[in-house]
Amino acid sequence: MDETNTPAGPLITSGRVVTDKAGVPWVEVSRETACGGCSNNDCCSSAQEEEEPGLGVPGKMRFALDGQWSEHEGERVELACSQNGLLFAALLAYGIPTLGGVLGGVLAAGAGLGDGLQALGALGGLVLGFMLARWAVARGQLPLVTLKRN
Repeated sequence: MDETNTPAGPLITSGRVVTDKAGVPWVEVSRETACGGCSNNDCCSSAQEEEEPGLGVPGKMRFALDGQWSEHEGERVELACSQNGLLFAALLAYGIPTLGGVLGGVLAAGAGLGDGLQALGALGGLVLGFMLARWAVARGQLPLVTLKRN
């Protein structure tokens, strides 16, 4: 089955091509909250996230474009990712490190180590899980995100 044509269809969002000070192209996408907003913005983590952004500017996220794209600054584009690909990326980012932490703790407990060393075993497994996930990303194991002009 083609990953980009899952029964529910691909996840699609639109963005705008921008460049940074070094001239590197990025796609800037608006972040949307799942709830659409309400009167509880002062205690809502989604509303607070827009005031303290992680990447880009408030309410925006930026994704780097590699050298194969010829889009120009200001151009509107669509990003699409299959739902299976998004699930795989979440498992890669969260599942592998979590599994590593659990296995590290279980192996330390199975070896008869004390509580402190079991905690260190879990921490070591977590770190190894993050390293394994980073290695998978470096090898290009992320899901395919397609880009097309609007």
